[in-house]
Amino acid sequence: MHNGQFWTMNYLIKGIYGRFSHGMQKYENMTVITSSGIGTFGPPYRLFNTPELILITFRTQ
Repeated sequence: MHNGQFWTMNYLIKGIYGRFSHGMQKYENMTVITSSGIGTFGPPYRLFNTPELILITFRTQ
């Protein structure tokens, strides 16, 4: 449950995972990306949370 599948779960998830519960964060020399998911685990719906599918493009320098 990244960012919580249901609106009220946001608070629990943020309490457990802190700043890594959703979004893009830096941790030491890594970039951590956590999406809110698309809502296919458990009940197939989301309540007051929008589904999110992230597209990552890697490029060489």
